[in-house]
Amino acid sequence: MNLVEFITILGWFYNDNAEELLVKWSRLTDEERDSFMERITEEGFAMFAMWKGDGLFSEDTKARLFDMRCFLQLQTLRNEASLKRLYGELESEGIRFAPIKGIDLSYRFYPSPVMRLFGDWDIWFHPDDFVRAKAFLLEHGWREKLTLSDEFHHHGSPLVKSGRTLEPHRTLPCFHGTSPHDLWRHTEPCNGSECRRTLEPELNLLLCARHASENEYRVVSISKLLLDTAFLLSGADVDWQRLKELSKELGQPYPGNLFAAFPEFFGEDFPQKCLAEREKAEAYRRIFEQRDQFKCTRPVEFMMMSRERYSAKWFRKACVVFHQKNMRHKYGLPYSGAYLRLAMAYVAETFSKAFRFLRCLFTRRKGLEEYIHAIKNAEGME
Repeated sequence: MNLVEFITILGWFYNDNAEELLVKWSRLTDEERDSFMERITEEGFAMFAMWKGDGLFSEDTKARLFDMRCFLQLQTLRNEASLKRLYGELESEGIRFAPIKGIDLSYRFYPSPVMRLFGDWDIWFHPDDFVRAKAFLLEHGWREKLTLSDEFHHHGSPLVKSGRTLEPHRTLPCFHGTSPHDLWRHTEPCNGSECRRTLEPELNLLLCARHASENEYRVVSISKLLLDTAFLLSGADVDWQRLKELSKELGQPYPGNLFAAFPEFFGEDFPQKCLAEREKAEAYRRIFEQRDQFKCTRPVEFMMMSRERYSAKWFRKACVVFHQKNMRHKYGLPYSGAYLRLAMAYVAETFSKAFRFLRCLFTRRKGLEEYIHAIKNAEGME
């Protein structure tokens, strides 16, 4: 199933009522139905399909989805209880924080949290409270999973406890060059609490777009991007002109151009409604049409085409993996000891990076330059 077909059917599930959806679904072949369900399940939104189209599926499919829902409901309740307990502890310490991404969207905007799966707990801490928050978490049983460089990562080292992973954010992801303090000004109190905050609707929508840009737009699924955006728009009052001004103020690409690239889902009149620029929307469309061929492209290939390649910052970023904790995590080594295996891992990683560097120096993946050019056009960098 190609991109257009998938987005179109996803749009039926979100926009149409049950009767309209049933008529359109009946016109599809068995192969098209199976292909759609396979992809939406793979992308983690099978419960969304079940919520809107329960009467569309065979008894076997219904039984499988029902079992999945029961498991996810239990998991969701456990997460909700643990998160509420953690939020209370942070508030009692006077630590300012804002739940973001999955743990925010799932519980605040989706009709049921089981419809929006998430893995890590992403919590953004006020820039002045980040160090204190991390110390508090470490004192209460969380431990570092690996080491991340403050210079290159929007969140600190992931913390693990009781099988859960928390990513303590020092800023929002992919807001390169924007001060965390400037971003924090666009948060608001949650249920009257000055410590627990939520993002203003416009910043939340901008975050959806910036998160989609991670790893050159190759990671976030199309289902997540479109459904997160749609449910956020349905649950919050977004001022498109204010969003445009906010994007300019923060030095970020305007997200309306990204959303306008999918009229099959949002509607033919949506580009005009969200004040989109046609050329940039078309560039975003090319990105999502081409990105599958670069899913397995290694980061070093993109780094070799970076404008800042060979700079001191470029070399530091390339060498982050050589931190001992990162090497132990990557090669599955224990947190201490095993020094011979650690030394062998360093040798293997050094030769591997040298080989990739030389290969990228003399060869380039077909179409990669055009793909990067489309990103620059879409984001207004060229």
